[in-house]
Amino acid sequence: MQRNFLRRVECVFPLINPACIKRFETEIIPLYLNQTGDATLLQPDGSHRAASPEGRTAPCVQDAFMALAEKITAKEQKPAAGLKAKSK
Repeated sequence: MQRNFLRRVECVFPLINPACIKRFETEIIPLYLNQTGDATLLQPDGSHRAASPEGRTAPCVQDAFMALAEKITAKEQKPAAGLKAKSK
């Protein structure tokens, strides 16, 4: 697989808000730490072998982020209890 090193944009920024830090530590980092099935180990001969013989054991991180975003969006769009949704 070729890597996109020429048209790639990466961004680094500090997390200052304590709520953001907590969310990062409890929601985001654990998703990436569970991705051991995708890891490979470089062998002395230059080849790679899977670090985890059983393969991916956790869902794809991007799929997990999409599910989280959909959950948050649905919660924000849901009318409060006892209130009627505005009709167009």
